[in-house]
Amino acid sequence: MSIVVGTDFSSASGESLRAAAAWARRASEKLVLVHASGLEGVGLLQRGSALDQLEKTLLARLEAEVSVPRGLGAETDGELLHGDGDAVLVSRAAHTTASLLVVGAVGRRGFANWLLGSTADRVARSSRRPVLVVRAALPLEDWLAGKRSLKVAVAFDRTPTAQAALQWAMGLEKLGRIELSLLHSYSLAEEHRRRKIAGPLPIGQADPAVTQDLGRELADAARAAGCAQPKLAVEGTLGRASDGVCQMARTQGADLVVVGNHHHQGLLRAWHGSVSQGVIEHCHTNVASISVS
Repeated sequence: MSIVVGTDFSSASGESLRAAAAWARRASEKLVLVHASGLEGVGLLQRGSALDQLEKTLLARLEAEVSVPRGLGAETDGELLHGDGDAVLVSRAAHTTASLLVVGAVGRRGFANWLLGSTADRVARSSRRPVLVVRAALPLEDWLAGKRSLKVAVAFDRTPTAQAALQWAMGLEKLGRIELSLLHSYSLAEEHRRRKIAGPLPIGQADPAVTQDLGRELADAARAAGCAQPKLAVEGTLGRASDGVCQMARTQGADLVVVGNHHHQGLLRAWHGSVSQGVIEHCHTNVASISVS
């Protein structure tokens, strides 16, 4: 097995590289460090001195990057691949025995700047491998070194997608101690429609009876997924569910938020993928996206 991590030589990708190196070392897996040149179809271009010089420069910078995880004790290979970063990383992870695909806090697509949220969401949307979006390497490094437990929060509902995310999160205990919690932010309007509750929506606070009943349903679903004693937080919101999850994760001081990601496209993606996309783009901390086809 291996861990694939992307780099664009920025300080932000340095965070992801540190986290990936610590993860690879702890899991006894090989680290594959990939830089995407942003050049499409370079093999079809007429090679010349400018292109050759660019490739030589990129290879030199990549070798310097590879020396960092090697210095931390992780077996590491560096690869210069041509194309846009998100497509290159997903393809590379798909064609290897990758257990994890790691991206950093800010990335570039081609020669134009992109916020990580967009890049990370494209990667998570396409990848069949678990995707780790790193915003802060230190909590992950300390956890993997056995210095502390990791506070892991799972965005949870009653779907198989969320159950897959929970099972992946529970598997992190193989690498180190974790403190696991489950977060559910629900739409007041949708829940009232589902329960056929008439009348105006509550202002300022959700109906405690609805929240408690929903909590019992979710606890049963968590136990069915293998979590014997789920620690569950449930809150109603008039806004986006992803915003509620991010706020609960911040309140709990989560080091990692785990979210399931279903590979819908088009309108189905807009409907079912809204929580995963919002969490990936807006959470304050590290996020793991677990793919379900």
